[in-house]
Amino acid sequence: MKKFSTSLAVTIMIAMLTIIIPFAILVDRMYVDYYYKQTYSEIDKHTELLSDIIKANNGKMLPMFFEHEQHHGIVIFNNKKEIVYTFNKTKEYTDNLTDKYWDKLDKGTSIKWMDSSNDNHHNEFNVVHPIIKDGNNYGYIMMVTNSHHIEQSLNSLRIAFIFIALFAITAAIVSTLFIVRKFMRPITNIELATKEIAQGDLSTRIEESMYEELTVLSSSINHLASNLEKIEATRKEFFANISHELRTPLTYIEGYVKMVIELPEDKIEQKKEAVKVIKAELARLRNLVNDLFDLAKIEEDKLSFTYEWVDINDILNTLVETIKPRSSEKNISLILEEGELPLLSLDGSRVQQIFFNLIDNALRYTEHGSIIIKTYQKGNAAIVTVSDTGIGIPEDEMQLIFDRFHRVEKSRSRNLGGTGLGLSIVKRLVELQRGKIIVESKLGIGTEFTIIFPIGEK
Repeated sequence: MKKFSTSLAVTIMIAMLTIIIPFAILVDRMYVDYYYKQTYSEIDKHTELLSDIIKANNGKMLPMFFEHEQHHGIVIFNNKKEIVYTFNKTKEYTDNLTDKYWDKLDKGTSIKWMDSSNDNHHNEFNVVHPIIKDGNNYGYIMMVTNSHHIEQSLNSLRIAFIFIALFAITAAIVSTLFIVRKFMRPITNIELATKEIAQGDLSTRIEESMYEELTVLSSSINHLASNLEKIEATRKEFFANISHELRTPLTYIEGYVKMVIELPEDKIEQKKEAVKVIKAELARLRNLVNDLFDLAKIEEDKLSFTYEWVDINDILNTLVETIKPRSSEKNISLILEEGELPLLSLDGSRVQQIFFNLIDNALRYTEHGSIIIKTYQKGNAAIVTVSDTGIGIPEDEMQLIFDRFHRVEKSRSRNLGGTGLGLSIVKRLVELQRGKIIVESKLGIGTEFTIIFPIGEK
């Protein structure tokens, strides 16, 4: 598998070379074209100058002028197109002077071309001017320049360009390594941090980067680590709670079963009391197991609902009658204030489970006073409130009470039999039936849960 840093470095290098190489070729072609144009212009001017000298001397040649043309070859033709003079060249230059060229020259038009068919493998620039004065044709002057000295200049430039290109490529490599190292450092830090998190060190956090995208990524990973840390802590607490919740009733059951077995047959009352305790502990175990099953179904999105038209007031009346004996034992008033509510399309058994958990929860955490249940309609919503005069919820825990396995006053709630599952299940059951749950609480004064269901929706 390729490393991202290697791929990034190669990509940057390819991008730079893609720019440098075509640019070097383009500059080279521009310089070649420039030199060729300059060479033609120079030859043309020289040829024209020599032609003017010859015309000024009535067709007579002045060899002393030609001796200064070290880089040029010169050929003079008379008006019969016969070579009468050559300088600095031994080759016959009439090979490429076709009838087409002679026709142009006879009409007074200069011609020029490049010849690459020579033995030295260099280009030759050819320019021919007619020598005409006062309508008289004195002949023709041809100047030839070999491209050897031009190519020497171009090669010098090319060598300079090569050094510049090598410097640019070296600078590009160094810059690429610097850029990759600079960009990869925060990515490497993120990689190391995620490995530590994956190995179980959930306290690991990533420092913010100067780059927005990496900062967003770091924040997301830090948030994930924080959530995992909470989940891990909750998981440990949950297993500790479950272990305690299972061990306590099992210990009671085991002890009372042993007592029932060992009691004499005439100890009927003691045996009945022991059986009651065993029954209560079994009910406690059953509720715990049911909560765990419900939570598992909710997690897997496999919880089924059977919708029907239900009367919430009827359900609450039944629950109040069922729970009243327990509230009476604690000298707590359990009051239902019914308002008019229409029938709602809900799962009756799940609604009963919601309000049983809420009332049971209120009863657990209320030492004295009352639990008041109110129902009323407001607009298109059916509203049920369950308020108590219990211990209340600390402000810093208000956002956590619906979290799975979270419990207020953990040591106390364990003694009261809570597992921290009830409110989490209640919230999900309400939301899955298109409802909403709101909680308000003041520490030491009491708590109020508000359940809102839409009216008229199926």
